[in-house]
Amino acid sequence: VAVSVEIARQAVTFLNTGEAVNALNLPRVSAKELKRSQRFMNLAGSLGKVLAGLASKPLQKIEINLVGGAAEVESRPVAVAALIGVLSDQVSTPVNRVNAENIAKRQGLSIVEVKTYETEDYLSLIKLVGHHADGTVSLTGTLLGGRQPRLVNIDQFEIEVIPEGTLLITRHEDKPGVISAISTVLGQAQINITRMQVSTAENLEHAMAVISVSEPLTEELLQQLCALEPVYKAIQIKL
Repeated sequence: VAVSVEIARQAVTFLNTGEAVNALNLPRVSAKELKRSQRFMNLAGSLGKVLAGLASKPLQKIEINLVGGAAEVESRPVAVAALIGVLSDQVSTPVNRVNAENIAKRQGLSIVEVKTYETEDYLSLIKLVGHHADGTVSLTGTLLGGRQPRLVNIDQFEIEVIPEGTLLITRHEDKPGVISAISTVLGQAQINITRMQVSTAENLEHAMAVISVSEPLTEELLQQLCALEPVYKAIQIKL
């Protein structure tokens, strides 16, 4: 009976605070530390979803670098949150803090954690680099004012995006009329654009647009966008 009571207490503690006491698959992290890490965990989860959506092949390794203020919290809960984001749309099993690392191992996915205490442009950053058979994809996020999540870099493109809702991400020729053509296709489908960011990069002839839309696009609509001559690629990510 005493053992059952103790297990019940541990379960209640986990549900109420997130602190896992004597859990085999979770490192011991106090409720206080989890609370400090939570905002970075939320950001990492969103970044993980975007990373998985951008990768052209299944990810084999993820590098997560906590920079500046982000490096002052425990890295493992943040890394696991990124894993949950990556895996959540890839497997049928619900992914959580308890099973994320085991599922990643079964998928052949490894994770490397790094901390960098010095930073220049932002007080805190989370950088993710995903490795897959065709190469790498990288992105960086921050918390503006210590609270507001932003995606600030995708590969070579500097961009400021609120990671929420449905994001349409295109790579296209850097020339006049492309954004107008994309907007026309969306408008004809009664899809509202709520926010849009367009970025170019040095030494590249193409640009990137990240468009927040009012509702998910159908596969047919995505194909219609990809059929536009200046558009190389169009994907959507649901956050």
